[in-house]
Amino acid sequence: MLLVTTKADDPRYLGVIQGMLYVIAAWSFAWPVYRAFLNVEIENNEGWNAYFADAAMGKMPLYPSADQLISNNYPPSSFYIVGLVGRLVGDPVLAGRLLSLVAVVAIATSIALSVRRLDGSGVAATISAAFFVATMSRFFMPYVGMNEPQLLSEAIMTFGFLGFLIARSNDRGYVWPVLVMALAGFVKHNIIAMPLTAFLWLGLHRRREAVKCFCVAAIAIMTGTAICYALFGRNFFLNILSPRHYSLKRAFRILGELEWVSVGLLACLYDAWARRREPAFSFAVVS
Repeated sequence: MLLVTTKADDPRYLGVIQGMLYVIAAWSFAWPVYRAFLNVEIENNEGWNAYFADAAMGKMPLYPSADQLISNNYPPSSFYIVGLVGRLVGDPVLAGRLLSLVAVVAIATSIALSVRRLDGSGVAATISAAFFVATMSRFFMPYVGMNEPQLLSEAIMTFGFLGFLIARSNDRGYVWPVLVMALAGFVKHNIIAMPLTAFLWLGLHRRREAVKCFCVAAIAIMTGTAICYALFGRNFFLNILSPRHYSLKRAFRILGELEWVSVGLLACLYDAWARRREPAFSFAVVS
């Protein structure tokens, strides 16, 4: 029997492709790192976040009254974090940018550790982390190294989800990861995929734990909200619940941004079908 080895099966060929991905990730990430130290505005959102980071340090109300010409519809935690780091580096904008860069590295690390926790190989873990860094730094560049709490919150959430994977492996200790994910919601409140995945899995496989975690999460959220009310009064709710404009047309147009992750998405869908009977991989696809 004649065995033919193709280039795709050659470890040296795969090593070259893997190395190229690492170079692309590092090269793409280098620009946001350099840009973070430039005295130029990345997005107009940076000044808005810096304004409220200063407000959190006691310079003005963090949640303005209804008669003011500015409002704050973000949770408070990020402003205190950026404000404190801003005191150390002397500039809240630079502080937010540095935290964003650290968050990208933290998310990539949690992705790699999550892949390992889901029985992936070391190579798969590093490729997953590099793919994330390259994709974010190339196609979603404004968020990388920008003074905006989205990636900071994502970093906290991904480590909470990693903690959930560890709890799942040990089949105990689900409460603490859920609390970390609840904390992430007080940094930025629009991240729902990971906590929903965790509660969906618990509901399907560990119903008693699901009820306990749901109660703990509800208590944590209500306690955090009560603290916000005690600190900021009714202006907290007037700001957080301020009206937003939603457009179905814009939502469909935003789907076009999936073009940038199409390669990874297609690979994920293919593996989802090919390895659909493996519990760990099915869980990863849902998340």
